[in-house]
Amino acid sequence: MFCPVCRARIPEGRKICHFNCPYLLAAACDFGNPVVQNAIHFLKYRNVKGLAENFSEIISDYLLELNLDLSGFFITPVPLHKKRERLRGFNQARLIAESVSRKTGVPLENFLIKTKNNKQQAGLRDCEKRKENAKGCFAAINPKSIAGKNIVLVDDVFTSGATMDEAVKALKESGAKKIIALVIAKA
Repeated sequence: MFCPVCRARIPEGRKICHFNCPYLLAAACDFGNPVVQNAIHFLKYRNVKGLAENFSEIISDYLLELNLDLSGFFITPVPLHKKRERLRGFNQARLIAESVSRKTGVPLENFLIKTKNNKQQAGLRDCEKRKENAKGCFAAINPKSIAGKNIVLVDDVFTSGATMDEAVKALKESGAKKIIALVIAKA
């Protein structure tokens, strides 16, 4: 587990810094690894959907290693905008989340929608531009269904944290309690 703000490792999932950050980051791999980078690229941009199953194995094993009590949690993917999902043909985060749900027994719920078809974050290098680009992108499908829930929010990569911050914000505004951001890799 890591602090999403300073990237410090958090022993036993207990916050030791940035207490006001509304979530913890669980990243199974380092995005600096070229094999991981290429595999994520092939999943997202070359339509190699089978890699989602491989990644879900990795992050499911990682979750088990963390020895977290996930009873009472729900898994939800970071959504794509409907136009981007139509173009790509799938949402990689949803494929991974579905598989992680099957492997861990943690129920899957789609709590969020993406309301803005913004530029892809991967094309933006500046952190401030990424934050501005992601601002206000997500909304709760049914806020009442989120209130009081603990959520594992699944995405592929955590780079600047802008996308995850906005998704977490939408969940928290709807009353989510604990949130763990689960990604394949962090940059």
